[in-house]
Amino acid sequence: MNIYQITYEPNYRVLGLHFWGCNLFCRGCYKNYRTDDLSLPGSSVEQLKDAPRAKNPTRFLTLEEVLEKTEGLAPRDIFFMGKEASLDPELPLLAARLHARHKGFHTLLTNGVKLTDLSNIDEAVFGFKSASESVHREYTGLSNLGIMNNFKKVYQNGKKLQAEIAFIPNLVEEEEIGALAKTISEIDRKILFRVTSYFAVPGAPWPAASREQVEDAAAFARKYLDDVVTMASDSRDNSWKPEVIL
Repeated sequence: MNIYQITYEPNYRVLGLHFWGCNLFCRGCYKNYRTDDLSLPGSSVEQLKDAPRAKNPTRFLTLEEVLEKTEGLAPRDIFFMGKEASLDPELPLLAARLHARHKGFHTLLTNGVKLTDLSNIDEAVFGFKSASESVHREYTGLSNLGIMNNFKKVYQNGKKLQAEIAFIPNLVEEEEIGALAKTISEIDRKILFRVTSYFAVPGAPWPAASREQVEDAAAFARKYLDDVVTMASDSRDNSWKPEVIL
């Protein structure tokens, strides 16, 4: 498998499975500078601004090793996250095995470029990069044509669904975020929509987003959607203390 890190938050009973590999080339991807889960104690997004490029993981777990490492845990929620978890061909089987063992709620975090078998995924969170193809190409190097169609397919299949997008100053601002919110509203106004804050990484020309910018963009998105929330880089929950299982 492509899993290189497992984290567990015992108070909230949340298991995080971290997959390597991606089908986009985002210029602001923090995984190029920090492969560990950013919610781990002692980590800070501000540290990324001048961070050296990280080495790619070299140790990956087999499916059986993942099951062995997580056997003594009691997760209520399991997150399949990346880079891009959907690229792992063994993800559907792992999700099925974990569902059978824990009966937990499974959430897939995805960029939506490629759909995988979602039979044992309870919710998909699409991390959109932009609304327009031109901005998407500038940021990721690739087209976003097809991503919204995949979003619609997941919705039509009856899966629980969320959408999120980062406010990137001078690139993905209110107009882009509003356009995405409007498109999603044409599918269902009640889909949860999250506006997050971009944080600066070396080599990328964009500054970190402020809480005010994120909140203003969220207010703009509320013209179209009923359930819009925000997550800024300073909104850390001090009670959230995940542990590294591997």
